[in-house]
Amino acid sequence: NVVAGDDGRSSLSTYYTGSNFQDFNSINWTEIVDPTTSLVFFDDHQAGIRRMEEARAKGFKHVVFDDNYPPGHGDNTSGKKLCDPQLWSFL
Repeated sequence: NVVAGDDGRSSLSTYYTGSNFQDFNSINWTEIVDPTTSLVFFDDHQAGIRRMEEARAKGFKHVVFDDNYPPGHGDNTSGKKLCDPQLWSFL
């Protein structure tokens, strides 16, 4: 079973978009997949750190972000931004 929230339509997928929209964090994933063996692919332009925390709290161990922007780019806080040494130069 593939669970998706994007436009890559497949008859093997369940979509949580449009009138069926549900945010990732509002879904009871253990009723759908085994979080310990499933991969979450985020492409929702939300704060990556928040999404990592939400995924971990739901039991997911494998997470990928489409929008992992480098410092100075993008529209959300990404892992790459948080790993930038210049961000922590004040320490």
